Amino acid sequence: MMNNIIIQEVNKLSSMSDESIEQAVEAERVLKSLPQVFITTDHILHAGVYIRTVMIPKDVVITGALMKRSTNLIISGHVLVFIGNDKVREYKGYNIITASSNRKQVFIAKEDTYLTMFFATKVDNIEDAEEEFTNEIDILMSRHPIGINNITITGE
Repeated sequence: MMNNIIIQEVNKLSSMSDESIEQAVEAERVLKSLPQVFITTDHILHAGVYIRTVMIPKDVVITGALMKRSTNLIISGHVLVFIGNDKVREYKGYNIITASSNRKQVFIAKEDTYLTMFFATKVDNIEDAEEEFTNEIDILMSRHPIGINNITITGE
């Protein structure tokens, strides 16, 4: 039995206001005008869970897609994350985070940082899994013509 349950706000990325999402969209517009870094996406579909990992190289800034569903997120490294309402949160080391729907993060890597997002699903392919978490599939690096994808689908 868990007697000492502690809820830490730092381990949660909440839904964002429309204004905060627009700030992330504006950052995305600016970033698109800069030289692009292509990021490999590792995908796993196993045991009813979709897992997606990207590594943001040190000193690289990326924006995430607008999330339409809640997920879990593991951050391993050192990164600054725009969380909305003009606030940035710093994560160092290994962090397991609950992440609500209706959010669009901006990530600034202070060192090479791994982001692993995962959620339960009933789909059996990567394209459907991506469409399950966002309507912005056209901005995903995994959908870019020169994007690199490592895919594992076990069928279990």
